[in-house]
Amino acid sequence: MALLRPLGFVWLVLGSLLPAGCGRSHIAADGDGDADADADSDADSDVDSDVDSDVDSDVDTDADTDTDAGTDPYDPWRADCVRMCDFLEECGWGSEEADNCRNQCERGAMIVSLVECMVDVVARGSCLNLDDCFRPMDPGECAPLCEFVDSCEIRDWSGGGCAKECSANPWPKAFADCVQLARAAAECNDLLACLWPPAADGYCENLCRLTVECGFGEGETEEECLARCDPFAPEFLSVCIADAKGCDDLIGCIAGPPPRELCEDVCRLRAGCHGWSGDEENACVDECAGIGGLGVTGCLEGAVSAEDCFAADACFGDVDGPPAGYCADACAFEEFDCLLDPGENCEVICDAGGQPPEFYECRQSTIDAGDCDGYLECAG
Repeated sequence: MALLRPLGFVWLVLGSLLPAGCGRSHIAADGDGDADADADSDADSDVDSDVDSDVDSDVDTDADTDTDAGTDPYDPWRADCVRMCDFLEECGWGSEEADNCRNQCERGAMIVSLVECMVDVVARGSCLNLDDCFRPMDPGECAPLCEFVDSCEIRDWSGGGCAKECSANPWPKAFADCVQLARAAAECNDLLACLWPPAADGYCENLCRLTVECGFGEGETEEECLARCDPFAPEFLSVCIADAKGCDDLIGCIAGPPPRELCEDVCRLRAGCHGWSGDEENACVDECAGIGGLGVTGCLEGAVSAEDCFAADACFGDVDGPPAGYCADACAFEEFDCLLDPGENCEVICDAGGQPPEFYECRQSTIDAGDCDGYLECAG
């Protein structure tokens, strides 16, 4: 299921963790590298030695106070994940890095093997133990581990550059150890379980149904798709796909939310335009993280680049689709006039919209003029 494996995101998460320094040296809360800075007094509260514990006092594994089994597969580790980020902040991380870490926890997108490893470190309460989880692996191990990754057909790690990325940015010990165990067992599902929690109920079924219906499966049947579906995914992705009703929804799920840095940039722009308070700007960033979909990232990037408050505001509302008839004209123009390959889903993707009116006006004028070079130069 290469189409929907968001594993390039692995490098984003791992990259956001390692450069902060936790895996490079011992860091205490006062930043001087000694052992006199412990975690706060409740760091080991409600934490035991396994990641399957929740934080309430009932007998199930969800985060509420009743005794039902619950349906959220992320409850068992979300609280541990946030505690990990809190602990890392106390051990010298900046508040921005810690906030980004907590954001990944809330989205169900933090690397599970790191969370599992850090449960014990947080319980012990010493920053000196961070190396148990974050010490960079030996780069010499990248080649055999990435050979296993490739054998699992997980090739969208940085465009298929697993070994290159791993050598340049060695994985933290917790993740590398988990991959090593998966390799020894020759279990690709174990590899995925190092990354993400179990996917939401209905994820594979809905993914495969829509993949076939929307023509994304390269001739694969629904049964073949189900046989190869990996039942692990970041929460934001698996819940989105499990709830998707049609092709546009599926495309929107794949597009995912905008990068947090982009959200911060566009919300800073909007705050300056509207005279917002800091709380209002922060609320904008939170809202931005939930408006993922096809065209949204491009919309935000365009608004920031142009410093256009109106365009930025428009990105947070309903994104207008293209003019009537435009998509059919554009897809036919690409294929028959410009001799390009627009793909069999050209019109489906085009209909999702997400471009400013000027883009469609530019494209339509070049279509009318038969100008392929001008068509490709229209900014979007």
